[in-house]
Amino acid sequence: MYKTFEYAVGDSWLVGMYGNKAVYTIKKAEFRARDRKEIYTVDVDGTLFKYTRNRLHFILHLGVFKKLKSGTYSKYKIPEPPASVIRGYYAQMRAKEAARLERMNEKLGADARYQKIQQEISVLSHDIAKAEFNRGDAFEIRILKTKLDAAKRERAAILALFGMDQAALQKKVQCKACGDMGYLPNGKPCECVEKHLPKIMEHWEKSKDEKGERKAR
Repeated sequence: MYKTFEYAVGDSWLVGMYGNKAVYTIKKAEFRARDRKEIYTVDVDGTLFKYTRNRLHFILHLGVFKKLKSGTYSKYKIPEPPASVIRGYYAQMRAKEAARLERMNEKLGADARYQKIQQEISVLSHDIAKAEFNRGDAFEIRILKTKLDAAKRERAAILALFGMDQAALQKKVQCKACGDMGYLPNGKPCECVEKHLPKIMEHWEKSKDEKGERKAR
Protein backbone atom coordinates (compact mmCIF):
# COMPACT_ATOMS: atom_id res chain seq x y z
CA MET A 1 0.00 0.00 0.00
CA TYR A 2 1.36 3.40 -1.02
CA LYS A 3 0.49 6.75 0.48
CA THR A 4 1.44 10.35 -0.34
CA PHE A 5 3.22 12.42 2.28
CA GLU A 6 1.08 15.17 3.81
CA TYR A 7 3.76 17.77 3.09
CA ALA A 8 6.11 18.14 0.12
CA VAL A 9 9.89 18.34 0.23
CA GLY A 10 10.71 21.95 -0.62
CA ASP A 11 7.56 23.42 0.92
CA SER A 12 8.48 26.65 2.69
CA TRP A 13 6.53 28.99 4.98
CA LEU A 14 7.07 32.15 6.95
CA VAL A 15 6.07 31.19 10.49
CA GLY A 16 5.55 33.46 13.45
CA MET A 17 5.44 32.08 16.97
CA TYR A 18 5.83 33.72 20.36
CA GLY A 19 6.69 37.07 18.80
CA ASN A 20 9.41 35.67 16.49
CA LYS A 21 9.36 34.93 12.78
CA ALA A 22 11.29 32.21 10.97
CA VAL A 23 11.33 30.47 7.61
CA TYR A 24 10.39 26.78 7.80
CA THR A 25 11.53 24.66 4.82
CA ILE A 26 11.04 20.91 4.52
CA LYS A 27 14.32 19.26 3.53
CA LYS A 28 13.38 15.61 3.86
CA ALA A 29 10.29 13.41 4.33
CA GLU A 30 10.56 9.88 5.79
CA PHE A 31 8.17 7.18 6.87
CA ARG A 32 8.93 5.57 10.24
CA ALA A 33 7.59 2.04 10.01
CA ARG A 34 7.96 1.35 13.74
CA ASP A 35 5.03 3.59 14.68
CA ARG A 36 3.74 4.40 11.19
CA LYS A 37 4.49 8.10 11.38
CA GLU A 38 5.60 10.60 8.77
CA ILE A 39 8.80 12.32 9.91
CA TYR A 40 9.93 15.61 8.41
CA THR A 41 13.38 17.17 8.59
CA VAL A 42 12.74 20.92 8.62
CA ASP A 43 15.21 23.77 8.19
CA VAL A 44 14.23 26.55 10.58
CA ASP A 45 16.39 29.58 9.70
CA GLY A 46 19.44 27.37 9.16
CA THR A 47 18.87 24.87 12.00
CA LEU A 48 17.52 21.40 11.27
CA PHE A 49 14.69 19.90 13.34
CA LYS A 50 12.73 16.66 13.03
CA TYR A 51 8.95 16.81 13.39
CA THR A 52 6.18 14.29 13.17
CA ARG A 53 3.36 15.15 10.79
CA ASN A 54 1.06 16.06 13.67
CA ARG A 55 3.64 18.32 15.32
CA LEU A 56 4.46 20.07 12.06
CA HIS A 57 0.78 20.48 11.29
CA PHE A 58 0.25 22.06 14.73
CA ILE A 59 3.11 24.54 14.21
CA LEU A 60 1.94 25.54 10.75
CA HIS A 61 -1.69 25.80 11.83
CA LEU A 62 -0.67 27.99 14.75
CA GLY A 63 1.88 30.30 13.19
CA VAL A 64 1.94 30.44 9.39
CA PHE A 65 1.89 33.94 7.95
CA LYS A 66 2.21 32.85 4.33
CA LYS A 67 3.53 30.05 2.15
CA LEU A 68 6.73 31.05 0.36
CA LYS A 69 7.10 28.18 -2.10
CA SER A 70 5.82 24.73 -2.93
CA GLY A 71 7.87 21.58 -3.19
CA THR A 72 7.53 18.11 -4.67
CA TYR A 73 5.29 15.48 -3.13
CA SER A 74 6.51 11.92 -2.82
CA LYS A 75 4.99 8.61 -1.80
CA TYR A 76 5.98 5.96 0.67
CA LYS A 77 5.11 2.30 1.04
CA ILE A 78 3.45 1.13 4.23
CA PRO A 79 4.99 -2.27 5.08
CA GLU A 80 2.58 -4.89 6.36
CA PRO A 81 4.04 -7.41 8.82
CA PRO A 82 3.61 -11.03 7.65
CA ALA A 83 1.35 -13.40 9.56
CA SER A 84 4.38 -15.20 11.02
CA VAL A 85 5.56 -11.96 12.65
CA ILE A 86 2.12 -11.17 14.05
CA ARG A 87 1.76 -14.68 15.44
CA GLY A 88 5.27 -14.48 16.88
CA TYR A 89 4.49 -11.22 18.65
CA TYR A 90 1.34 -12.64 20.24
CA ALA A 91 3.18 -15.83 21.17
CA GLN A 92 5.67 -13.68 23.11
CA MET A 93 2.78 -11.88 24.79
CA ARG A 94 1.26 -15.17 25.94
CA ALA A 95 4.66 -16.44 27.07
CA LYS A 96 5.18 -13.35 29.23
CA GLU A 97 1.81 -13.88 30.89
CA ALA A 98 2.58 -17.55 31.48
CA ALA A 99 5.92 -16.61 33.02
CA ARG A 100 4.23 -14.06 35.29
CA LEU A 101 1.81 -16.68 36.60
CA GLU A 102 4.60 -19.20 37.05
CA ARG A 103 6.65 -16.76 39.15
CA MET A 104 3.67 -15.99 41.36
CA ASN A 105 2.74 -19.64 41.83
CA GLU A 106 6.34 -20.51 42.70
CA LYS A 107 6.32 -17.91 45.47
CA LEU A 108 3.01 -19.10 46.85
CA GLY A 109 3.92 -22.75 46.46
CA ALA A 110 6.82 -22.24 48.85
CA ASP A 111 4.59 -20.65 51.51
CA ALA A 112 3.13 -23.21 53.94
CA ARG A 113 0.43 -20.82 55.17
CA TYR A 114 -0.92 -20.28 51.68
CA GLN A 115 -0.87 -23.97 50.82
CA LYS A 116 -2.74 -24.81 54.04
CA ILE A 117 -5.48 -22.21 53.50
CA GLN A 118 -5.86 -23.24 49.86
CA GLN A 119 -6.42 -26.82 50.97
CA GLU A 120 -8.98 -25.66 53.52
CA ILE A 121 -10.83 -23.61 50.89
CA SER A 122 -10.84 -26.58 48.53
CA VAL A 123 -12.27 -28.93 51.17
CA LEU A 124 -14.93 -26.44 52.30
CA SER A 125 -15.98 -25.70 48.72
CA HIS A 126 -16.33 -29.44 48.05
CA ASP A 127 -18.34 -29.99 51.24
CA ILE A 128 -20.71 -27.12 50.42
CA ALA A 129 -21.29 -28.37 46.87
CA LYS A 130 -21.93 -31.90 48.16
CA ALA A 131 -24.31 -30.69 50.89
CA GLU A 132 -26.29 -28.50 48.48
CA PHE A 133 -26.52 -31.32 45.92
CA ASN A 134 -27.86 -33.69 48.60
CA ARG A 135 -30.23 -31.01 49.93
CA GLY A 136 -28.43 -31.03 53.29
CA ASP A 137 -29.35 -29.11 56.41
CA ALA A 138 -29.57 -25.38 55.65
CA PHE A 139 -28.01 -24.44 59.00
CA GLU A 140 -25.03 -26.75 58.41
CA ILE A 141 -24.55 -25.31 54.93
CA ARG A 142 -24.63 -21.78 56.35
CA ILE A 143 -21.92 -22.70 58.86
CA LEU A 144 -19.75 -24.13 56.08
CA LYS A 145 -20.19 -20.98 54.00
CA THR A 146 -19.24 -18.81 56.99
CA LYS A 147 -16.06 -20.87 57.40
CA LEU A 148 -15.35 -20.56 53.67
CA ASP A 149 -15.73 -16.77 53.76
CA ALA A 150 -13.32 -16.60 56.72
CA ALA A 151 -10.82 -18.82 54.91
CA LYS A 152 -10.98 -16.62 51.81
CA ARG A 153 -10.36 -13.52 53.93
CA GLU A 154 -7.33 -15.24 55.45
CA ARG A 155 -6.10 -16.14 51.96
CA ALA A 156 -6.53 -12.52 50.86
CA ALA A 157 -4.45 -11.38 53.85
CA ILE A 158 -1.66 -13.82 52.93
CA LEU A 159 -1.72 -12.68 49.30
CA ALA A 160 -1.51 -9.07 50.43
CA LEU A 161 1.79 -9.88 52.15
CA PHE A 162 3.13 -10.79 48.71
CA GLY A 163 1.62 -7.67 47.15
CA MET A 164 -0.96 -9.78 45.31
CA ASP A 165 -4.68 -10.36 45.21
CA GLN A 166 -6.79 -13.25 43.94
CA ALA A 167 -7.40 -11.55 40.58
CA ALA A 168 -3.64 -11.39 39.95
CA LEU A 169 -3.52 -15.19 40.03
CA GLN A 170 -5.89 -15.48 37.09
CA LYS A 171 -4.61 -15.65 33.54
CA LYS A 172 -4.92 -12.20 31.99
CA VAL A 173 -6.05 -11.92 28.38
CA GLN A 174 -5.73 -8.50 26.78
CA CYS A 175 -8.16 -9.29 23.98
CA LYS A 176 -11.18 -11.50 24.63
CA ALA A 177 -12.07 -11.65 20.94
CA CYS A 178 -8.95 -13.56 19.86
CA GLY A 179 -7.59 -14.72 23.23
CA ASP A 180 -4.29 -12.94 22.50
CA MET A 181 -3.74 -15.03 19.38
CA GLY A 182 -3.85 -12.11 16.93
CA TYR A 183 -6.25 -13.98 14.66
CA LEU A 184 -9.92 -14.88 14.98
CA PRO A 185 -11.22 -18.46 14.60
CA ASN A 186 -12.15 -17.64 10.98
CA GLY A 187 -8.49 -16.89 10.24
CA LYS A 188 -8.91 -13.12 9.89
CA PRO A 189 -6.66 -10.70 11.81
CA CYS A 190 -8.26 -9.44 15.02
CA GLU A 191 -9.02 -5.75 15.48
CA CYS A 192 -6.51 -5.65 18.33
CA VAL A 193 -3.66 -6.10 15.81
CA GLU A 194 -4.03 -2.45 14.83
CA LYS A 195 -3.74 -1.44 18.48
CA HIS A 196 -0.52 -3.44 18.90
CA LEU A 197 0.90 -2.53 15.49
CA PRO A 198 3.72 -0.24 16.75
CA LYS A 199 5.01 -3.01 19.03
CA ILE A 200 4.51 -5.60 16.28
CA MET A 201 6.65 -3.47 13.96
CA GLU A 202 9.33 -3.23 16.65
CA HIS A 203 9.19 -7.02 17.05
CA TRP A 204 9.56 -7.37 13.27
CA GLU A 205 12.56 -5.04 13.12
CA LYS A 206 14.19 -6.84 16.04
CA SER A 207 13.66 -10.25 14.44
CA LYS A 208 15.20 -9.00 11.17
CA ASP A 209 18.21 -7.63 13.08
CA GLU A 210 18.65 -10.96 14.89
CA LYS A 211 18.51 -12.86 11.60
CA GLY A 212 21.11 -10.49 10.17
CA GLU A 213 23.39 -11.08 13.13
CA ARG A 214 23.09 -14.86 12.77
CA LYS A 215 23.98 -14.64 9.06
CA ALA A 216 26.97 -12.44 9.87
CA ARG A 217 28.29 -15.09 12.20
